[in-house]
Amino acid sequence: MIASAQKSQGIAAFIDAEHALDPSWAKKLGVNLEELLVSQPTFGEEGLQIAEMLIKSNAVDFIVIDSVAALVPKANSMEKSVIPMSGCRRG
Repeated sequence: MIASAQKSQGIAAFIDAEHALDPSWAKKLGVNLEELLVSQPTFGEEGLQIAEMLIKSNAVDFIVIDSVAALVPKANSMEKSVIPMSGCRRG
């Protein structure tokens, strides 16, 4: 889809929430990596803000989010980073 958009002179954006973009595979699929706008957000909110900004600005013709399931909210990420310690208790 990205390669098709680019061949039609469209501008494409790739929001890589999984941080798994494989440049060699994309190139094999016909994607022009030099023309592709790539963002690798840290948290879900950031990825959605980037998508919203691109849509509102009409800066791109095609947006890919890989993947929506990887758009983890910052709060959820922070919870997972807390490691309970034996003998400690909260508040």
